[in-house]
Amino acid sequence: MAERPVAAAAVDRRAVRCGSGNGSGQPVVCRREPARVRRLLSAHFQGFCRDLYAEAAQVITFRVRQSLQVLVQDQFVAHCGLDHKNATLDTLAGDFNRFGLDLRRELAADPADQIRRQHLAALNLWRNVAAHWGRVAHDRRAVDLASDSDWQQSCDGLATVLDGIVYNRLRKLLRRKPW
Repeated sequence: MAERPVAAAAVDRRAVRCGSGNGSGQPVVCRREPARVRRLLSAHFQGFCRDLYAEAAQVITFRVRQSLQVLVQDQFVAHCGLDHKNATLDTLAGDFNRFGLDLRRELAADPADQIRRQHLAALNLWRNVAAHWGRVAHDRRAVDLASDSDWQQSCDGLATVLDGIVYNRLRKLLRRKPW
């Protein structure tokens, strides 16, 4: 599999834009629709994590005997949290633990990831409020912890770090470049 560029691993910056709005033909940042933007950012990050997990599972599956590939693939797919839960640290740690990763320990090794994890938790909290309750949280601390731009940068950073962690783990397991 070709090496993935970091830009593809990072959350797409277009996630904070919506439509052409003002008639100028230029995209307009969705300042009037923050709930939509945050749901989109959260979904985009979760999609990246799910794709990374699936790709890693596929790389390992193809390294086992063909007669066992379906069995191995089924084990990776069974109870995958990213299929039905938000991309929280708990969900990520639970899923990526199947590769022998202690994701909490790996992320704790980099001080920059502490604020990224806090931003991700706040984004997921706000996303759940917007998606399930249909209104902005009364507790503004969840929203004010970071601006949309900060959350975007944190998702970018976590995507890049997570990609590196999984790449290094697979390289160690397979004794070759996984992609």
